[in-house]
Amino acid sequence: VRSRKWECKSDGVKQNSFKRSLLNKCEDEFNKQDIYVDLKKEKKEYEQSKSSLSKAEQKEQEDELKFRNIKIKKQMLGNIKFIGELYKKEMLREKIMRYCVTSLMKLKEVTTDSGYVDFKNVEDDEMDDEDHEALVNLFTTIGKKIDKPGARDFMRVCFKKIDTFIRDQRLSSRTRFMYQDLVDVRAHNWKPRRKEEKAKTLDEIRQDAAREEAQQAQQSAQGGNYRNDNRGGGGGGRGSSRDDHRRDDHRRDDRHGGGGYGGHTGGGGGGGHSGGGRPKSQKKSDDGFTVVGRGMAVTPTAIAKPPSKKKAAAPAAAPKSPAPKPDKSKPAPFTKEKLELRANNLRMEFMGDLTNVDELLLSMDELSGTPDAGITVVKINAEKYLEAKEKERDAVIAMFVALFKKKRLKKSDFDDSLTDIISFIDSFVCDVPHALDYVGELIGTLLQIKAVNIAWLCHQCKEHKAIAPPAFNGPEKIVRHTMQEVKKKFGNDTVADLFGGSDKELSDLLGAEKWTEIKSAPL
Repeated sequence: VRSRKWECKSDGVKQNSFKRSLLNKCEDEFNKQDIYVDLKKEKKEYEQSKSSLSKAEQKEQEDELKFRNIKIKKQMLGNIKFIGELYKKEMLREKIMRYCVTSLMKLKEVTTDSGYVDFKNVEDDEMDDEDHEALVNLFTTIGKKIDKPGARDFMRVCFKKIDTFIRDQRLSSRTRFMYQDLVDVRAHNWKPRRKEEKAKTLDEIRQDAAREEAQQAQQSAQGGNYRNDNRGGGGGGRGSSRDDHRRDDHRRDDRHGGGGYGGHTGGGGGGGHSGGGRPKSQKKSDDGFTVVGRGMAVTPTAIAKPPSKKKAAAPAAAPKSPAPKPDKSKPAPFTKEKLELRANNLRMEFMGDLTNVDELLLSMDELSGTPDAGITVVKINAEKYLEAKEKERDAVIAMFVALFKKKRLKKSDFDDSLTDIISFIDSFVCDVPHALDYVGELIGTLLQIKAVNIAWLCHQCKEHKAIAPPAFNGPEKIVRHTMQEVKKKFGNDTVADLFGGSDKELSDLLGAEKWTEIKSAPL
C-alpha cells in the first residue's frame, strides 16, 4: 500500500510540458476513427423527419448541416497541415510522419520472409474525398523534407499508389487533378507552381505597391527612350546603312549633336547630316526628311563628322506646330498591369480600415486619367470576392458602396464586370459551397444602392442559363439567395421595394407560376 501511495504521488506531481500536451492532442485528433460520426447521425435524423418540416425549415436544416460539414473538413485539413509543420520544425520524427501517410493511404507495413520491409493495402482500403485531400495537403507540406535518399523506397511505394489514384476513373476529376499536381510539384523539386499568398501588413502592401509602380515607371521610361533613340534626329539616322554602323562603332562616342542612329539631340529632318555635305542626288520630302533612293546610303563621313556650331545654331528647315500640352487636370493614365495592381491594392488597404474612406477616394482619384478604370476596379475585386474570407468580402462590398455613393464608380462600371461570377456560378459552387449566398449578398447590396437593377439581374441570369447545365436551375437559385440576403441585411420592406415592381421581368425569367411561388413563400 505504501509503495502504491508513493507511486500515485509521483504521478500526481509529474509535469507535462506544453510540447507534450500539444503532441498528444495532435495524436488524438489524427487517430479519430470517424470525424463525421455525429454529423452522419444528425443527417440520418433529418432525413427521417424531413417530411414533417416546411420548405423553409428544410432549407435551414440543410444549410446548417452543409456548414458543419465544411467546418469539420477545414478543421481536419488544418490539423493535417499543422502536424506537417511540426515535422518541418523537427518537433516530430520521420517515423511518425510515415505512420500518418500510411494511415491516410490505407497501407500497412509488413516484413517479408527475406527480412525486407514492404507495404500492402489494408483490407478496408476505401478512401473518401476528405482522405485524398488530406493526403495531398500532407505531402505538399512535408514533401521537400521527407523526400530524401534514405526514404527512396518509402516514397516509391507511396507514389506508385498515387499513380493508381490518377488513373482511377471512379475518383472525381478534382481528386485526380490534385494528385497529378502533386506529382508535378515533386518533379520540380517540391516547388509550387504558384507562390502561396500570405497575409501582409499595410506597410508591406504599400511597399510592394510602391516597388511595383516604380518598376512600371522605369520600364515605361526605358521603352520611351528606346523609341526616341531609334528616331534619332530625324531622317538622317535612318539614312545610314547597318554596315556603316558596324564599321563606325568606335566613332559613335565622338558624336555630340548628330542625329544618327542612337543620336539624342538631333533636330528636325536631316539633323544627322548637319556637319557633312549632302550628295546632290538626295532630296528632302515635304516633311523635312531626307529622301534616299534605292541602293543609296548616307556616307560614313557624314555620320561621324560632328556638326559645326554654325550649323547647330541654324533654324529648323520647316517650322512645326507646337505639341499639344498635356491636360494637367487629370493624372497620367496607368498601364494595364499597373492599373490591375492598383485595383488589388485598393481592396487590401481599405480592408485594414473600413472607416478610412478619404484615403480610398484619394487612391481612386489617381485613376481618373485612365480610361475604364472603374470597370477594371470592379472586375478585379469581384473575381477575388468569391474565394476571399469574410473580412475581405465585407471590404469589397463596403468599397463598392463607398465609391458608388461618392460618384467614383458609375452604373456602367458594374454592367459587364460582374458577368463572370454570375455566368459561372455553377462552377464556383463546386469549390465554394456558399458561393450563392456570397453572390446574393453582393447583388442585393448593389440593388439597394441602385448601382444595378432587376432588369440587369434578369439579363445576367439569362446569360447564365444559356451556358449552365439545366439541372443546376441557376436563375431560381440566384433570385432566391439574393432575396434572402437582402432580407437578412436590410429587412422585408427592402425586399418588397426592390422586387415588388418587377413582376414582368421576373415572370419572363422564371415563369409566372414559379415567380408567384417564390415571392409568396417566406424567406
